[in-house]
Amino acid sequence: MNDGMLLINKYHGITSFDVIARLRKILGVRRIGHCGTLDPIARGLILVCVGRATKLVQFLSSQEKEYTADILLGKSTNTFDRYGVVTRESDWSAISESDVLEALESFKGDIEQIVPPHSAVKYNGKPLYEYARKDIDVPVKRRMVTIRRIELLKFDPPHIKIEVVCSKGTYIRSLANDLGRKLGSGAHLFDLCRTRIGRFELDDALTLGQIGARRELGRLDEKLIALSDALKLPSLTVDDSCVSGIQGGADVLGSYITKASEDFEVGQRISLIDASGKLLAVGEALIGSAELRMNKTDLNPVFKYIRVI
Repeated sequence: MNDGMLLINKYHGITSFDVIARLRKILGVRRIGHCGTLDPIARGLILVCVGRATKLVQFLSSQEKEYTADILLGKSTNTFDRYGVVTRESDWSAISESDVLEALESFKGDIEQIVPPHSAVKYNGKPLYEYARKDIDVPVKRRMVTIRRIELLKFDPPHIKIEVVCSKGTYIRSLANDLGRKLGSGAHLFDLCRTRIGRFELDDALTLGQIGARRELGRLDEKLIALSDALKLPSLTVDDSCVSGIQGGADVLGSYITKASEDFEVGQRISLIDASGKLLAVGEALIGSAELRMNKTDLNPVFKYIRVI
């Protein structure tokens, strides 16, 4: 199995850890990591990195996410989803479509969310769900997230279906709970599907069953996304003579560069590749591409390392 990234379509009822555990058995590879957890209630897209691609998790995890969510009005739960204990029931019958649209509009932009008490976020070294299961009160955790787009797809009360485009770290469970509070009816997340991460789409993902079948046929590498393609950053191709130095974090001088894939600015995230296209490192540009083309930087560093791959 080569290094690279796989797009996985997780089904309902298993954890992200379960996905990784099963892939280790299917692929016979230990070095595997995912780029963003999906709760058992959720299904949809997970990015899975294999081999050296695990070094890219920090970059891939920060990408924008897109979800479709089914929210049930009239009941709040202690987990903010349908697996929790109902903590409140209210009449939803007077809620109109315009009420929902107005409430959704209020969530656009930068908002503060309460982290669900049944979550893996830690307090004093332990995940919150351990405290919640023992009915131990801990300080409420909050985080700032960004909702770039939120739209009503279907109004069929007590169910409503929405589409959300949001930043890393957004809890759609919390969004459902907050929506119910704003509407005065209470609400919880009934179903969730992640449809996109960055530029990667659920339609291109494989189920665990399909991964196993392709593995048996020797055709899995056809779906393996190369490291350089996974990030899709502007790239600098370096001379083969300096590749070993880059592995040790040596300065990357202008004289080492043989080609730039596209224009970039100072401070922009870029990658280093060798002549064959193999990804060597990810970092920030110390100069812009225009200055690099003017050959004024041959003896000066042009790249600041973030991660050697």
